[in-house]
Amino acid sequence: MGVPEQYYLAYFGIHQPGRAIFDLPEGQYQVEVMDTWEMTITLIAEIKIEKFQIELPSKPYMAVRVRRVIS
Repeated sequence: MGVPEQYYLAYFGIHQPGRAIFDLPEGQYQVEVMDTWEMTITLIAEIKIEKFQIELPSKPYMAVRVRRVIS
């Protein structure tokens, strides 16, 4: 879910993937992993790319937030 070309949120619930692949419109993005159980947000990277993969902790209730960086 999200706002196309601005903000994306992927919530994995009880699933515990070890990685996530994103294919977004070209741009610069800030990628964060959110642990909804421990209430933490970890900045993973600020990247300029369309398709990328990130490693995730294999834990339930994780989310990934991707926000376009406007310069």
